[in-house]
Amino acid sequence: MIIPMNKFSFLIFHANYDDFLAKIQEIGVLHVIEKKFDISEDLASKTLLIKQFEKAIAFLNKREPKEIENKNFELKEGRKLLNDILAKQSRQEELKNHLDSLKKELHTVEPWGEFSLDKIKDLEKNNIFLNFIKLVLKNLILKN
Repeated sequence: MIIPMNKFSFLIFHANYDDFLAKIQEIGVLHVIEKKFDISEDLASKTLLIKQFEKAIAFLNKREPKEIENKNFELKEGRKLLNDILAKQSRQEELKNHLDSLKKELHTVEPWGEFSLDKIKDLEKNNIFLNFIKLVLKNLILKN
């Protein structure tokens, strides 16, 4: 008796390949033919360029719209614009990280109020050293 077979093609991410095969083999009889292909350098560079444009578009969509002249850009202008956007996005990320660092530092020194680092350095030059200690009240055991 001849049973008709169904043919399926799957594109599987390499990290999930073994799990996929194990699960599909649980279903029943299976004949696997692996097809491997190389991506050309041109296709890889175009794919990377598309991903960069997608990231730039996502970055710009988070911003408030401003009035922009409607221009028809050539490809080289588009790439220059993309590079400018990526550079500004990188700079913005650096500034955000710096701001987060400053906020963390402010939170650390906040219990002691305002003080001058210059005065502290002057005191250290005269062999007077300050230690800032923060006491957490929940760790104290109070006895009456």
